[in-house]
Amino acid sequence: FWFLDGLARFTEGKDLRNLALLRCNLCQCCKIRANTNVILPGSSLEDPSSLGKKKSNSESYLQEAVDHLVAAHDAMGQRDADPVTWDMVSEELAATLLVLG
Repeated sequence: FWFLDGLARFTEGKDLRNLALLRCNLCQCCKIRANTNVILPGSSLEDPSSLGKKKSNSESYLQEAVDHLVAAHDAMGQRDADPVTWDMVSEELAATLLVLG
């Protein structure tokens, strides 16, 4: 997956802004996976046993999204490094945690 290669390159180059932005993009990918998990063709919404699994999968994708955003904050270290990017990551993290519950 080429996003992982990008993470490695931005980490090596200490490009914190692009590292954080890439993690935000990965967060969006995880959120899309969480949402499409419910509407995939062939899924049976009538089967009660599958509902718990879908919820579990959705939650795991959302948790992965949170992990990417926390890692973005960790990489940046503090808000002073890039306040605009820090705030964007913070807003995305807050929205993701709100959905995760």
